[in-house]
Amino acid sequence: MTVLRRSRVPFTLVLVAIGAAFLRPSNPQPSSALTSILPSQTAHTTAARGPSCPLPVGRQVKAVKAFLAMMPVFRHPRCFNCHGGVNPFIEKTGPDPADDATPASTVAHGGGPIRRQNDRAPDGTVLIESECQDCHNNMAPKRNGSKSVWMTAPNFLSFVGKDSTAICRQVKRRTHDAKHLIGHMTDDNGDNNFTKTAFNGDRGLDPDRYGHIRREGPSISHQAFIQLGQKWVTAMGGELVGDESCGCVMPGIKLEVYHTQLLEGSGGPGWREFSEAKFEVRLPPVGDQLDAFAGEHSLTRQIQMTVPRPCTATAARDEMWELQARVDSAGAVRVKRSMAADEPVGKVVCRYPQGTGEMELFPSSEGVLSYGELLFPPDSTSRTLRFEREGYQETLTIRVLEVPGR
Repeated sequence: MTVLRRSRVPFTLVLVAIGAAFLRPSNPQPSSALTSILPSQTAHTTAARGPSCPLPVGRQVKAVKAFLAMMPVFRHPRCFNCHGGVNPFIEKTGPDPADDATPASTVAHGGGPIRRQNDRAPDGTVLIESECQDCHNNMAPKRNGSKSVWMTAPNFLSFVGKDSTAICRQVKRRTHDAKHLIGHMTDDNGDNNFTKTAFNGDRGLDPDRYGHIRREGPSISHQAFIQLGQKWVTAMGGELVGDESCGCVMPGIKLEVYHTQLLEGSGGPGWREFSEAKFEVRLPPVGDQLDAFAGEHSLTRQIQMTVPRPCTATAARDEMWELQARVDSAGAVRVKRSMAADEPVGKVVCRYPQGTGEMELFPSSEGVLSYGELLFPPDSTSRTLRFEREGYQETLTIRVLEVPGR
């Protein structure tokens, strides 16, 4: 990495000897003034976040990770089979060509095919309870103590052929609110208690006839599953906020960077250098990691030179910014930044009555704030650093923007 370097000779030497070369830059020594770098007040705003998801990007990542923690349960046969994974109307594994409304399944019914009935509930549930109850008569009771009834799940709740994002969006789309979601995970909101039956692991089968079948519930306890659901809700602020993608789709990260430098007087009276760089950079996820992002941005920084009359000066330097972001378990975003730069180049032109003189210029470079790490709390989108010493000022502002999707 190229370290920014600086040099300066008094501008009065330019007036005395046009054409003399400026001294080459040398590496600066670390300055104790670095201890004066102070972060600005954290901005608790929702600026730059889209209306479809009011969560800061850190909380979005936290929510997605929280939902992924539930996927092993959703994929377990005790849940998956009831959400389309078993087709009770077919004799062998495969799709059911006789009924397009019934999702294709990878598993046939272990008890053999079940006869069809045309009677369906308004939500698409097939009412075959009389035949199902012959075997599945050991369901966990309803909240009020009455008997639960086995039946197929509505087609629109199928998990078949869907990845974690699609299932998450489906859950948000079909769930009224956070209370209803946790209620379903607890005991199906007091209705037919499939959830508790799933964690019993006995398929609701008649114990006298099928007691020899090994119980096989999900790998975690029912209470732990409820806690995972609550963790997902909590990551979204306690409610199922935003559209169906909010808290389900892993966001990318885009940073807005604004960096300024001001140097006065080091080249002599009236000498001033000001430059600014403002850009946005997309940070895609790093490989298969869910919480790491990285990107880079190159630019040519124009340095505005003010020098005493009768001279004018122009200068510029090429820079490469590298930025990395990581979202921690609390939803905070940690941004590491580094900036490599070529030597600044420029020239001074002085016009006198007797003629014009021109020479190469090496303007100063600092970049004190261009390295290190910034921490953005879960509800923060902007941080500003400032550095000052006599004759030199520098600011760096970074905003975290949301970019939906990967």
